[in-house]
Amino acid sequence: MLSKRPNLHRYSLEQAGYCTKHNLSLLTLHSHHPLRWGDFKPILGAAVVEHLTPIQARYAEIMADKPALMAVLAKGAEEANEVADQTLVEVRKAMGFLAL
Repeated sequence: MLSKRPNLHRYSLEQAGYCTKHNLSLLTLHSHHPLRWGDFKPILGAAVVEHLTPIQARYAEIMADKPALMAVLAKGAEEANEVADQTLVEVRKAMGFLAL
């Protein structure tokens, strides 16, 4: 039974709650009818798969368009470099270094 393994029990129920959009039906079911791990595991697995399916679909969509992905990454790198360059200017000024 899950109750004999408290850490696994708490983690599994939290995972199930998260993956089912905080649906308390599994928690309620378990509190009234304690489940053995073998009974609970397929329920948790199905909830995790259902939760991850749209994430996997979006990932596949993003990875299928390599040019768009590279453009987004390049734009992000450019913006990050601008912020980093400005930060370095401010740090050098604060430390008294001469501007290059």
